[in-house]
Amino acid sequence: MATERKPTNEETGEVEGPRSFSAFLGNIADGEAEGECSYQLHELVKALRKESVARGDKVSGALSIKMKFVVDNLATFSSATR
Repeated sequence: MATERKPTNEETGEVEGPRSFSAFLGNIADGEAEGECSYQLHELVKALRKESVARGDKVSGALSIKMKFVVDNLATFSSATR
């Protein structure tokens, strides 16, 4: 029994709902952005632990991601991480 194919969002004109940010990040530059973010998070936590021990107190840090998004009149989406 053949199943009927569901039309894509492009075919129906529907706007796509939310997606997983980690999946999106993993798709940028063949996973390079995700790898860089993971590395930076690891380095931040390592530095915070070292500083916390040195001070004998709590310390805090931050990791920021800045991304530029472009959508043209054909609804073509692109992003740049640098």
